[in-house]
Amino acid sequence: MWLVAAGIIGSIVYLSVLERLRELAVLKAVGASNRSLLGGFAIQAVLLSAAAAVLAVGIATVLAPVFPFTVEIPALAFPRLVATAMLVGLVASVVGLRRAVAVQPALAFGGP
Repeated sequence: MWLVAAGIIGSIVYLSVLERLRELAVLKAVGASNRSLLGGFAIQAVLLSAAAAVLAVGIATVLAPVFPFTVEIPALAFPRLVATAMLVGLVASVVGLRRAVAVQPALAFGGP
């Protein structure tokens, strides 16, 4: 399931980068550093992963009492889930991050 989650987060970040290629080219043309571009997309990936993990915690909390058998979720499982999800999201976004750094500033001036 972590591989599926990584694939989904990676795909979303990659598509986000593809949608913003011209904007990224303009930013690079006016002097934005690769570090700032990477930071923005890394934050997006981490927030997306954290939101998914928090949603999962809420669903687990709501569904646990209605299961036909006893479900015990240790209190430490929730923060671990959120931290692990954020790490997986960050790692999964590497392909998109590499694409964001590779964009050429010439694209901002009417390139393909």
